[in-house]
Amino acid sequence: LWKVLLSLFAIWLLLRFSLRLVSRLSNALRHVADDGNDDHLSQAEQRAGTIAAVFGGIAKVGVYAVAALTALEVIGINTGPIIGSVAILGLAVSFGSQNLVKDVVNGFFILIENQYAVGDVVTIGGNTGTVERVNLRSTRIRQYDGTLHVIPNGSIDSVANCTRDWARVVLSVGVAYDADLSLVEQVVNTVGKNLFDDPAFDGDLEEPPVYVGVVELADSSVNVRCIVRTIPGAQWAVSRELQRRIKDA
Repeated sequence: LWKVLLSLFAIWLLLRFSLRLVSRLSNALRHVADDGNDDHLSQAEQRAGTIAAVFGGIAKVGVYAVAALTALEVIGINTGPIIGSVAILGLAVSFGSQNLVKDVVNGFFILIENQYAVGDVVTIGGNTGTVERVNLRSTRIRQYDGTLHVIPNGSIDSVANCTRDWARVVLSVGVAYDADLSLVEQVVNTVGKNLFDDPAFDGDLEEPPVYVGVVELADSSVNVRCIVRTIPGAQWAVSRELQRRIKDA
């Protein structure tokens, strides 16, 4: 009895050690991609965090399974039939759960191809929100109003990522028909230059907002357009501030 108890205690110690090792490997993966900027998560950091969370969870399940089978062997239970039964059950489940297999396969390619990561703002199936969690089976995105969408990866046929590489603000401004368009251009460019030089938005804009030209002759206004290129995720704040300043001007 004492040998069995000692063996079980050793298995428990190895289990704790293995779980801690998995946790350290996950943290090491995140640390490798860390660029030292705590204010903004880079694409590498987002991808590393997502992959670490997914494969860390898979590794923990594997560790628990091996520990449980080893403990059963120590107690004296033959695990051969159990393993065989699990294999047969897994084969039956794979035939009956083709959608699940499709979810896992598609989720694997989503992670490998880095289509999106935790923290990205995406549109999937008509739903736009921030990615909160990605695993091999599903993706969870949170809308701005707090609604959480759980989307099976197998049903994802297209993704629009709003926070990848760079973003652009495309702003239309309506002015009166008798407005001096040369003055409008001057005002818009001046406002854009002041916004670009504002320390509060330092690093958010890659270039000053510029006047493009007339894009529409509407019923009661002449619509002109200005554009600006920003870093990923900053386009909404920049758009709001730019519109406020143009309105004040």
